[in-house]
Amino acid sequence: MHSYEVWAAGAEEPGWARVPLATRPELLHGVCRAVAERADELTALLVAEGHPVRLATALRPRGAVFDHAASAAL
Repeated sequence: MHSYEVWAAGAEEPGWARVPLATRPELLHGVCRAVAERADELTALLVAEGHPVRLATALRPRGAVFDHAASAAL
């Protein structure tokens, strides 16, 4: 990870800490749905950045990651 990404993630931590625990799963399931609905668009962005299609397909974010995080959020 680049130092900016680490900084940005750390900067968001206090905001996430203020989100009530009972609300977190709902938010993460929403992220899961959004990622799943836009999977083709995310793959196209990776290809536009220069990734081969097969690699872009393998690298695109998977909504299941957020579903798992939502289940573990409580």
